[in-house]
Amino acid sequence: MQSGPSPAGAKAESQTKLPKPKIDLRALFDYHFTRKQYRFRERWKPTESKPRKSRRYVRKGQERHRIPEDEQKRRMKDRGIVFPFVEKYYGKKHLPLKTVREYEHAALKGFFKYIEMLKYEDHLKKSLTRLNAVGDLENECLESRRHKYLDDDGPISPIAETSNADSGNEDIGAKIVDNSCFILRTKIPKKKKKLNLRRK
Repeated sequence: MQSGPSPAGAKAESQTKLPKPKIDLRALFDYHFTRKQYRFRERWKPTESKPRKSRRYVRKGQERHRIPEDEQKRRMKDRGIVFPFVEKYYGKKHLPLKTVREYEHAALKGFFKYIEMLKYEDHLKKSLTRLNAVGDLENECLESRRHKYLDDDGPISPIAETSNADSGNEDIGAKIVDNSCFILRTKIPKKKKKLNLRRK
């Protein structure tokens, strides 16, 4: 026996057959912009402006001492240190403003170096008086002692040469020496090869 269509199926067919509503774009845009204007009006509500209080900082301590204008002008004219060789090189009594700082730094550097040298000299005098050898310092100044090399008096090579020398070799200009004067074996450390971790 054939049964009739079920009520649930009939409802589904009727729902699918309903016509789709037409989209009115103009009405949609009008609604959007009117809503936007309403939100803006709600947000912007003019209120009575209160008078602002001046938040100016008031100094509690003593007033700062101001330099008078005459003193300021005098300080502006005074250019600081005057070097005697500036006029020779630049043709002016005072330095150009670009090089003032460099010259002042150089002068201070030389001054501190001189103080350091005097300090070393004083320390050397004290140590030599303890060793009873003050005459060495009187013969040589500190600068010459500083630049004096250790191998001035002795041989340059650290390997001691043999004292045996034939008189016949002096005429030729050559000298026979022992094997101990030469460095025969040396082991140079090998550089480790860096492993390429990049995979191709």
